[in-house]
Amino acid sequence: RMSSPVIDLLGPSLLTRVDLKKSTKERLQDKDLVMLYFSAAWCGPCKAFTPILTKFYKDCAKEAKLEIIFVSSDRDIPSFNAYYEKMPWLAIPATEGSAAIKNNLANTLQITGIPTIIVLDAKTGNYITDKAREEVMASSSSSDGDAKAKGLNLVETWKKIESVPIEEAAAKRAESVPKRSMLMSLVMHIAKNPIWIFGLIYIYKRFMKYAQTAGEDTPDMIENDGNVNNGQEF
Repeated sequence: RMSSPVIDLLGPSLLTRVDLKKSTKERLQDKDLVMLYFSAAWCGPCKAFTPILTKFYKDCAKEAKLEIIFVSSDRDIPSFNAYYEKMPWLAIPATEGSAAIKNNLANTLQITGIPTIIVLDAKTGNYITDKAREEVMASSSSSDGDAKAKGLNLVETWKKIESVPIEEAAAKRAESVPKRSMLMSLVMHIAKNPIWIFGLIYIYKRFMKYAQTAGEDTPDMIENDGNVNNGQEF
């Protein structure tokens, strides 16, 4: 079987629903655009945006020949399954080997935060835009009838953008994305791993208890120092 740039990026199979895989080539063969949706159940803004994206997808996907693929940052399979079962599109499987695919996508496309949507040409795998999240939200703010029309018009504007190789676009994206400070990186790490919060609380409580105990011991230490100064020997 011949490979393609998109299959090389996404892997040979995709989920169509929880625990049901289909061939990537088969599911994307008649599509013009692929929207990679970087998201996770633990991310509040993602959970708020997913219903908006769902309506956009139901309004526009079939007519506009586009497909959305969920690229999960969930920490475990139950979280992934519970989140993905509410989505009508495809997903990279939460199975062995999928972490390497998702990490490669995130690193190649310079993903620094979620939710993020990257639009690719479904035939070549070339990069089109990283502004899709903001644009979908803007198009969805109209009344129901206008929202569909605006969504379809939006897709047509994407199709008219000259696509470029992913590596070239990613380099430009990296230049335009502000570098994260060490503090911001730490905050994001803690947000993804809440167990650290409990650890920090525990350390803080131990420190406060130690400080309180040390404060109570200070008068005795002063008295002992005074005794030493008065010439007492031990």
